[in-house]
Amino acid sequence: MPITYFSQNCKIRVLSQAGRAFQTDLLYLTVTTFATILVGVFKIAIHKAGRDGLTDRKEEY
Repeated sequence: MPITYFSQNCKIRVLSQAGRAFQTDLLYLTVTTFATILVGVFKIAIHKAGRDGLTDRKEEY
């Protein structure tokens, strides 16, 4: 099955690179996690503001 092959391939690659640059990888993971959360919060806030009519459509152009 393609999913089994993909998961085994990912496991082999991760285990073969374990210990090389663990702290750098952890830093990248942390930064991208916070960036994703921040973008998600802003998207939710913009959606709620648009739904509640708090933004003026003329000002956006």
